[in-house]
Amino acid sequence: MDFEDLRVGDKVQATIGANDLVTALKVTERAQPTVTGKIVSIPGIRRITVKDANGEIQMVRLASDCKITWGSRTLVFDDLRVGDEVVATLGDNDMATAVKVVTRGERTEALTGVIKSITKTRSGVTVAVTKSDGKDVTLALAGDVFISYGTEALDPEDLRIGDEVKATVAGNKLVEIIIKNRGQSTEFGDLGGVILSISQSSQDFIITLDDDGDITSFSVPRGCVITYGGSTLRRSDLRLGDEIRVDLNTDNEAVEIRVLVRGE
Repeated sequence: MDFEDLRVGDKVQATIGANDLVTALKVTERAQPTVTGKIVSIPGIRRITVKDANGEIQMVRLASDCKITWGSRTLVFDDLRVGDEVVATLGDNDMATAVKVVTRGERTEALTGVIKSITKTRSGVTVAVTKSDGKDVTLALAGDVFISYGTEALDPEDLRIGDEVKATVAGNKLVEIIIKNRGQSTEFGDLGGVILSISQSSQDFIITLDDDGDITSFSVPRGCVITYGGSTLRRSDLRLGDEIRVDLNTDNEAVEIRVLVRGE
């Protein structure tokens, strides 16, 4: 056993040598391993995703007889919330036999639908979701929002218009987004980036893009197809800060522009 294998709570016998230094350490009884952190996702029945203080993400499965407590109260799985600070004690097969809720997160509500729009502002990212009843809900992403697609953790910039999502809302912010089905690919066209400048005259309409420091300019003729989600835009609707993908012809003119994320 190496030093890194020791656990908080292990019972040990230590042999002390010269200068009061430990020369041998015998573990007489092992402490059960634990996972400590904040619940960032509840992806399914008897499963929680926990982020620890170092930012490490770990999926924890709860045993069928797992005891869940908060103070003196006994909870059931459905009482757990995204945002709860927990200590999960692991047993056989690394399944939690006990989950202690240390601090409760805010009350949450579920939201399902399809991402209609994504807007970047100075204060963060805002997403509009169209629910099954056709109504739109617009919410900002929490600073520590957890986004996943299957077993992959994603960043806010990975979100796409058309993504079918199951989300968790707390404090009027999206704290968890589980992508069930992906929207249109962002690999469309010949180039992409953020609109750095727009130069318009009676003869031409020029856009300059910044793709991670690679600056490119192209012309946008009047017949160019411009879309954002399910909406058709005009050239004058384009904004500085819009994140776009562009399909060009051989004359370096835009044939089609897809706005992926709107600027302010």
